[in-house]
Amino acid sequence: MDNLNKDNKKDFLITFSSASKSYVINELHDILVTNFKMKDIAEGIMLIENDTIFEEIANIFKKNSPVFIRHICPCQIEVPAKISIEDIASLVEKANEIMFYLDKNKTFSVQTRITVQDDKPPYGNFDINKALSDIFISNGFTLDVTKPEQVVSVLCTSEKIYVGVSNAEDNLSDWAGGTRRFSREDGQLSRSEFKLLEAIEVFKLKLPAEGRALDLGASPGGWTRVLLNKGLRIVSVDPALLDERIIRDPGVVHYRGKAQDYFQTQKDKFDIIVNDMRMDVGESSKMMLIARDFLKSNGFAIITLKLLTTGMQKTVRKALKELNEGYDIIGARQLFHNRNEVTIAMKKK
Repeated sequence: MDNLNKDNKKDFLITFSSASKSYVINELHDILVTNFKMKDIAEGIMLIENDTIFEEIANIFKKNSPVFIRHICPCQIEVPAKISIEDIASLVEKANEIMFYLDKNKTFSVQTRITVQDDKPPYGNFDINKALSDIFISNGFTLDVTKPEQVVSVLCTSEKIYVGVSNAEDNLSDWAGGTRRFSREDGQLSRSEFKLLEAIEVFKLKLPAEGRALDLGASPGGWTRVLLNKGLRIVSVDPALLDERIIRDPGVVHYRGKAQDYFQTQKDKFDIIVNDMRMDVGESSKMMLIARDFLKSNGFAIITLKLLTTGMQKTVRKALKELNEGYDIIGARQLFHNRNEVTIAMKKK
């Protein structure tokens, strides 16, 4: 233990949608000012070798927030993988070395990802989480799986197991690998509901306890349902019908028409405006600049950009520049629940 140096291992892992790999590489070159090497270690995961300690890397990412990189974490320890129960024993043997990087004054959680697919290991995420957590707890560390202050990130691949310790706020996402999963609820109308729920979490948006929301392109009503469950009253705009369960809710008013027509005939003000319309990115951005006049002074907006499979990065940059004319950008990210999309959260200027 005495010969360990917390700065001697400077590799880190990044996670992203495999379809966006070329944009991720561009982001790395744009964000990182020092030399680095990239190595694919699993689908949508790369190991980055560089000369900068992770705390500095995390600060660089905070100042230059990426769009296509979902999650980062340090890689301080590597263990050969045998895809057997021996892997847990190997991690337990490394427990003291892992604890060297932990701070006893901060709560912790262990987050494990297993990417092995061909030969499924005889253990799961929970087995590793529990084995390591039990040791750390017995040594005086405090577990908090809900809102930990520091995270032990474990990635199991077919060749190696990578382990790193970092402050939770430095990882870009609170979830292992940026993989945020939600349980399907009774009454859920569409998968798109997960996009809005994830956006609220990732961008740390605080919805008013009571307020009004405008949902553009609302049909069949998934985002309206999410906002209703948050206690808001909704004006849902769409030429198409909404689900009957949404229509019957007294907190919903359905304007059955186009958003352009709504803005020409109404003068309402809203706490939040959301837009998940399937629309050209340029037209959608113009729509949100019009929508700005219908936001309250402290209101914010969420838009999902529907992107082509080519030129995503250029399109997003152009949209952000246009939207910045009327909004302060809170964040832009290709979320786990996005496909060929990027979600942007904005605050009215």
